[in-house]
Amino acid sequence: MSTISLFYLLFLGIVAVGYYNLPNKFRPFWLLASSYLFYFTWQPAFLLILIFETVVAFGLGKVVNSL
Repeated sequence: MSTISLFYLLFLGIVAVGYYNLPNKFRPFWLLASSYLFYFTWQPAFLLILIFETVVAFGLGKVVNSL
């Protein structure tokens, strides 16, 4: 998906409306899922890399937080 397409503008509108209609505790998950969907539409292989990076960063964040 190109950021200069009408489809992206529609996608952005849906993400923004969903974000502001969700309770605060679900907003980060909504943005994460939306980001995954965006990258998946661009190149499906990148989704696997992004999920791997998310898991590693989350795990390392937990380790650093426990020090």
